[in-house]
Amino acid sequence: AETPCPLCGSSLATLVSKTAFSDIWSNLFAEWGATISDDVKAALSPLPSVNLQTCSKCQLQYFSPAIPGSSAFYAELSSSCPHYYDYGADKWEFEYVKPFLQRDHRVLDVACGKGAFLRSIVDSVGAAIGIDTNPDAVTGGSDTKLQIYNQSVEEFSVMHREEFDFVSAFHVVEHLGSVMPFVLAAYRCVKPGGLFVLSVPNRARRKDVG
Repeated sequence: AETPCPLCGSSLATLVSKTAFSDIWSNLFAEWGATISDDVKAALSPLPSVNLQTCSKCQLQYFSPAIPGSSAFYAELSSSCPHYYDYGADKWEFEYVKPFLQRDHRVLDVACGKGAFLRSIVDSVGAAIGIDTNPDAVTGGSDTKLQIYNQSVEEFSVMHREEFDFVSAFHVVEHLGSVMPFVLAAYRCVKPGGLFVLSVPNRARRKDVG
């Protein structure tokens, strides 16, 4: 069955391209040297190929079937490709959002990786806290100034409701099979009057927009 749009729920979409899962795994190895186990490949490749399609209602481009990467996948990806998290160490969004931050702000970065964004703001805010479901990323991001936890935002939000002045999630939702549970959990962590910032890739502009 076709996957409905993860943003608006529409089932009407046009096909952009079709890609074999075998090509995805081989390209990850060829371009990044990523070595993914057969078990993880099998778990994330339920069909021979995946479709990239455009929602006819809201124009979001998304994959069908929607198969989010597991924690095991990201652990294997980051361990076999040590520079994986370096690719996002200088996102332009970091500089864009910094003027919104104040000295006393408590900041939460969701799916923070090794903490590139947090590291860039830790000396100018009250608290810089990150969460990530990849335990290898959390270990690699250890720093006496940072607080990084191996938790999903759904788990974290239960005990940290309305605690943060600023919550960010840079290039995360495009990796998810279902967007709204993530968004609602992250939003629960925001104080009344606080800010919640998301950014996603924009293929049309060949750059990223928030």
